[in-house]
Amino acid sequence: MEKRKLTLGHSPDPDDAFMFYGLAKGLIDDGGYDFEHILQDIQTLNERATRGELDISAISIHAYAHVCDQYALLPSGASMGDGYGPMLVARAKFSKAEIAARRIAVLTGAGISTDSGISDFRGPDGVWTKNPEAEKASDIRYYVADPGIRKARWALRASGELWPDVQPNDGHRALVRLEERGLLDTLVTQNVDGLHQAAGSDPARVVEVHGTTRRAMCLSCDWRDDIEVVLARVRAGDEDPHCVDCGGLLKSATVSFGQNLFPGDMERIEQAAIACDLVLAVGSSLQVYPVAAMVPLAVRHGARVVIVNGEPTAMDDLADVLVMGSISEVLGVVVGWSAGRDSRGGVSVD
Repeated sequence: MEKRKLTLGHSPDPDDAFMFYGLAKGLIDDGGYDFEHILQDIQTLNERATRGELDISAISIHAYAHVCDQYALLPSGASMGDGYGPMLVARAKFSKAEIAARRIAVLTGAGISTDSGISDFRGPDGVWTKNPEAEKASDIRYYVADPGIRKARWALRASGELWPDVQPNDGHRALVRLEERGLLDTLVTQNVDGLHQAAGSDPARVVEVHGTTRRAMCLSCDWRDDIEVVLARVRAGDEDPHCVDCGGLLKSATVSFGQNLFPGDMERIEQAAIACDLVLAVGSSLQVYPVAAMVPLAVRHGARVVIVNGEPTAMDDLADVLVMGSISEVLGVVVGWSAGRDSRGGVSVD
């Protein structure tokens, strides 16, 4: 069988040079392709990629926004460093039919919302890192037992100072574009800010595994309503509002530490992990269980893993592609979309 010929551009980057040497010497399986090896500096490779001259090439991280209509990101990893590169891409006309992921499950954490002005919890500048006492407000034991914690929490929400004027960022919007292309199957979020839906994600595809701050619930009965109904009472002087139906304690419709997840959510998460061919973890430390188990479960069922985060995660060793950087800046590159411009490239699985 005649091998398919592909032009393969390499840069002098040490990792890239190692791949060049291994393929040229036959130490790495060529996958049945006949490669024409081209060794040039990264800037020249960027320029050649913009002209569509190479089938597969290393390019700098920022160059991808200029070639994403022609090239798809390959699962080779990316050296973010000072934001230069390289990353590996393949021409979309080659990759779309042969390497594009068809069913992607996404898991997002607090990191995707930090560029919207919402601080994360466990990062170096996280809310709980700076103020461990603040974590008590998210523990159901303290919330139920201490009226002072409840009053302070309701007062903060009613003041509008918790997350004033937050809006989705390009990270949220990049996932909307992935959905519009028919690739996003399920979006599991650990966030309670509702920004995925605000960006345009289909609510039917979103699993808010930790609930939402946009609704309120009673801890004793099935009462649920828009949280503004309760906040209006707080602003009118009811510092510790109780349920109008049964007198039980009210709280935001979020899952605090010590509470069970909402019925059916874990089943949806497990089904998504088993059925997907790629899991994309974005802005999550991957330390909170049982949600984090979605990633190794997907791996056991043959899925590839792409992790995009601002710092190392607990599951970096499972990643086929690992990208570190500002999520609102790099996620569009990873999924083959940039603000104001759609593309045919994107995350790949082979």
